[in-house]
Amino acid sequence: MNEAVWPLFYLFPSLQVLMESEQLKIATAQVHDQDSVLRYKSVINDDLKLDLRHALALEKESGHEY
Repeated sequence: MNEAVWPLFYLFPSLQVLMESEQLKIATAQVHDQDSVLRYKSVINDDLKLDLRHALALEKESGHEY
C-alpha cells in the first residue's frame, strides 16, 4: 500500500487518534472567535480530499499563514 494514501488509522494507534481528536474538539470548543472555528473546519475538510503528503503540506502552509 502506498504510504501517501494511507488513512490515519494505519499510521497511528486508534486510541492515540481518539485522544488527539478529543483534545482538538475541546480546543475548538474553547475558541470564541467563530471565524477561527470556520477556518479550522475548512482546513480539515480540505485535507480529507487529499492524499497524506499533500494534506500535510496544506497543514504546514495553513499553520504558517495563521
